[in-house]
Amino acid sequence: MKAIERTERHLARLEARYHKAHAESMDALRGIRTQREILRRQRIRLAHGKGRRPQSLQEPARSLYRAAFNAPLPPGTKVVASALASVRGWHGSCTRGRPATIVLYNTAHRDRNEVSTLVHEFIHLRNPRLKHGAEFERLVAAAVARVWTAAE
Repeated sequence: MKAIERTERHLARLEARYHKAHAESMDALRGIRTQREILRRQRIRLAHGKGRRPQSLQEPARSLYRAAFNAPLPPGTKVVASALASVRGWHGSCTRGRPATIVLYNTAHRDRNEVSTLVHEFIHLRNPRLKHGAEFERLVAAAVARVWTAAE
């Protein structure tokens, strides 16, 4: 009986040591993953020019807005081009507030979608409750067509 109890205690100690070592190795692995993620993000920031001031696009945006909607750009609206890439793959973003801000990411420039992206964000600005869908895309296509006909 004593031999069985001794073996069970020994197995319990071995199991406890295993779980402790496993927990420590998992913590170390999480730390390595965290460090790797931090370095990856730093590389992305450096590659995409983090720290550069966003470039203002006010004048081109004003003329583009007038061509698309035959109206002036709402007062206080800021339009900037960011040197950063969007993490989510977006080309632009629109924040409605005081003042409204439209950001054009460098992915839009890379993909040559600046005009359609700005018009897309202008539609968000003009119709805050309108969600993406067929009607939204119809409005974007019509506004882009007006811009290109005004440019000719």
